[in-house]
Amino acid sequence: MMASHLPLSVLVLLLVAVTFSEGLRGFGPKNCCYHFNEKPIASQRVVSYVKTPQQCAIPAVRLRTVMGRYMCARSSASWVKNLINELDAKIIPGMTNQL
Repeated sequence: MMASHLPLSVLVLLLVAVTFSEGLRGFGPKNCCYHFNEKPIASQRVVSYVKTPQQCAIPAVRLRTVMGRYMCARSSASWVKNLINELDAKIIPGMTNQL
């Protein structure tokens, strides 16, 4: 009788462990910024950017550098706005303007 309950007990224990570990991850977006680079970065060092989701507590921009690293910057900073405008103005080789 005890042997028939063992697989069920193991399954329940496994489900509890998975549920607990998933709960620790949280429910919010995964790409929010909590630490910010306050010093301006040269536009030659940045290849792209991504705005953080609106669900994040602080509006920010994740900047991807030439080295493949990501840095967070406040989207309200004037140097960040200038950098975004400069990146948006770059023409991608091989792409044509469809306007």
